[in-house]
Parts: sequence; C-alpha cells; structure tokens
Amino acid sequence: MNPLKFKLIIHGLIPSKKNSKEIRKNRKTQKSYITSSDAFQQWHLQHMALLGPKCAGIHISPVSRIELKFSFDSRRKADLTNKAEGVMDLLVALKVIKDDDWITVPEVRMTGEYSKENPGCHVFIYG
Repeated sequence: MNPLKFKLIIHGLIPSKKNSKEIRKNRKTQKSYITSSDAFQQWHLQHMALLGPKCAGIHISPVSRIELKFSFDSRRKADLTNKAEGVMDLLVALKVIKDDDWITVPEVRMTGEYSKENPGCHVFIYG
C-alpha cells in the first residue's frame, strides 16, 4: 500500500459545483455560456486564500489514490461526486496535484457521514 503523502481538512459546507451552474450571456457577442455560480466561485476563491499558505510548496506526484471523507451537517441527500468535483478542482488550483484526470489520479474514494458540528471534507492523498 502506498504511503500517505498529504492530509488537508476543508472546514464548512462544500458546495456542489455541478448543481450550481448558471447560464450567462456575453455582453459583446450575445452568446450564451455556462459557468459556475457566483456562490461557488466565491467559495473557491475564499478557500484558495485560506488554504494557499497551508499548501504552498506541496506538489504530490505521483498520486496513487485520493480519499475524500465528507461530513454533512444534515441528513439531506447530497451527491458526493458533485462535491468531489469542487474539491478536486481546488486541489489542482492550489497546485497540490497537477491535474485531476484519471492518469494523474487513478483512484478516488469518497465517503460521507453525518456530523452536525463539523461539516467539511478530509482529504488524504497517497503517493
């Protein structure tokens, strides 16, 4: 089994990237395009600033597996894969991993649990 290379805790609710898409129109060309919601983009930027110092200089390669352990503050249904997409994109933006494609990250494990007091995501990266 490959060793744990990096652990990161993301506190708070993780927004769903896929379910928060918005259709917008380019003012110059009037063409429509789809983008993540302002709320998701704010969350992403906030966590880039918050986690950036903790992740500075951390570049995991090769990656054998990433485990994402989500904690939810309610028992309402939530799609783990949609939450994972935002976390994986955050790891790429922070340059912790080079990319989140299947060649760079051949295995992703996701679990969810109820934790009213501590919502968030524990990220474990194995090399």
